[in-house]
Amino acid sequence: MSRDLPGIADAAPLQSERAVLMFGDVLGRPDLRRGSEHDASGAGIRQMFINNVSAHFDDAQYVDLARALLADVADGGVVSVQWTTSPEKAGGEKGSRGHIDGGRLLDELLAAAGGSGRTVRAQQRPTVRYRYTLNASVRGQVDASQLGEYDAPEPEFNIEIVFGPRKGTREEVGR
Repeated sequence: MSRDLPGIADAAPLQSERAVLMFGDVLGRPDLRRGSEHDASGAGIRQMFINNVSAHFDDAQYVDLARALLADVADGGVVSVQWTTSPEKAGGEKGSRGHIDGGRLLDELLAAAGGSGRTVRAQQRPTVRYRYTLNASVRGQVDASQLGEYDAPEPEFNIEIVFGPRKGTREEVGR
């Protein structure tokens, strides 16, 4: 595969030197980032930032994501979710961006946590503001007039979800 092919070169912006771009369905398969029991730090996702992700999830997909995160996030791991309900286009419908809603995710996590033997706690955090772009292309191939139809997302909400230890872990039994 060549870096010169448009789909490869323009897949997403690289923000800094030494940046790593990873392809994968991290919402459908967070276990791909889990690591293994062979990792020195132990298995589990330590930190995840779901930032203005347009996924258009239905109720069942929120349930699936909550169960996967309960299984795959490390003890003490943090998942931060930032989103907006603002319309994608001027005059559009509220929520039309389909961002992952941290409140809905938290509800599903709390509902599933009891059966998993884990605790989940959350707190609102200040939104992380930066210059959002709708154009990931490094070549400027996207027609500016087409992009002008859309408003860049400005985050309204940010929630930090912390995952407690699994049943029977050292931390729980006081070691």
